[in-house]
Amino acid sequence: MHIAKFSVKNPVLVNLVLVSVLVLGTISLIDLPRDLTPNINFHWLIVVTTYSGVNPEEIEKLITIPLEDAINNVDNIKMVTSSSTEGVSQISVQFENMSDEKYDKLFQDLKSEVEKIDNLPEDIEGPEYVELTTDFMLPMIFVIISGTLPEREMKEIAEDLQRDILDIKHIARAELGGVRERQVRVEVDPERLSSYGLALNQVVNSIAMKNLNIPGGTMNVGRSEYILRTIGEVDRIEELSNVIIRQSVSGGRVAVKDVAAVLDTLEDAQTLGRLNGKTAITLIIS
Repeated sequence: MHIAKFSVKNPVLVNLVLVSVLVLGTISLIDLPRDLTPNINFHWLIVVTTYSGVNPEEIEKLITIPLEDAINNVDNIKMVTSSSTEGVSQISVQFENMSDEKYDKLFQDLKSEVEKIDNLPEDIEGPEYVELTTDFMLPMIFVIISGTLPEREMKEIAEDLQRDILDIKHIARAELGGVRERQVRVEVDPERLSSYGLALNQVVNSIAMKNLNIPGGTMNVGRSEYILRTIGEVDRIEELSNVIIRQSVSGGRVAVKDVAAVLDTLEDAQTLGRLNGKTAITLIIS
């Protein structure tokens, strides 16, 4: 009530104070620094090491795992993921929420731990440290699938998730990383091949002829038209093993299984993903 009475008795002074506040507020607003996309540090960094010409398995063994072991000695790390591709090791390190000052100290601790490693190859380039800020960010979401399931089962889960995500409106891409496609290998035994008097190209040609899918034109029946195809594609490993390479007049046969082992496996890894030391598949969404 005292403020109200004072305001009624001194209207000129109150109006002057009000105008002063408005003027000072306007000046402060004009001078206030602002940015449409301010640079924000997410306390997240990537450790990149290059070792040219080395396959993913060796990159993981020689570089990625030793670096991960050293990085895990640093406090307040929320998550560590890694990717080992041909010639390149990338380790993503995400810290817990904290002040910038504490993050800077832990960043230096991480560098110190990495510098203690004495068994990295001498001719590598790096490690280099890339801090993730809004300057580097693209409209992307990274989904990481990790666990102790067999690789084929994890791949099936990742592919199902990929299909579901691509059905969502406004999703342009959903790419998988760290997955290996199915590969059927025919490992020929040179000694057994020679004992049958066969050459390697005979095995290759026999398999190629059996694994054909040839258009056969069309056939018209009344008003209907049917597309004809000669399908000889092999669906099962057993079928491939039983492909005949040579058959004699007397009825003797030599099949693929007689000179080779047919393996249902996965292709050689181009990228190896890990999350906290476990195998991982990455789904990149944009």
